[in-house]
Amino acid sequence: DALPVPEALPVAGGLSASDTLMQLQADALQRPVRRHAVREASAYGAALAAGMGAGLFGESDLKRLARYDAEFLPKVGRDEADAAFARWRDAVAV
Repeated sequence: DALPVPEALPVAGGLSASDTLMQLQADALQRPVRRHAVREASAYGAALAAGMGAGLFGESDLKRLARYDAEFLPKVGRDEADAAFARWRDAVAV
């Protein structure tokens, strides 16, 4: 069975600070990209897991605790995104 595809891709980490890269991701994936307000979301996620383990909150609280500071929506259609990917693939081919 295939895993469900999320409506939007949550992103975090150093490269997520680049609005340009996040827009390229949204265009290539043809779905929204949401940037976590907490850039190091892995550490934040570990803290949330610890809080759940300690009984401070449950799984139903996770959506409330997730914070995003930006959402990037696709600005180009699938054909244009595919053509850009093909150009990139040709440019990096060895």
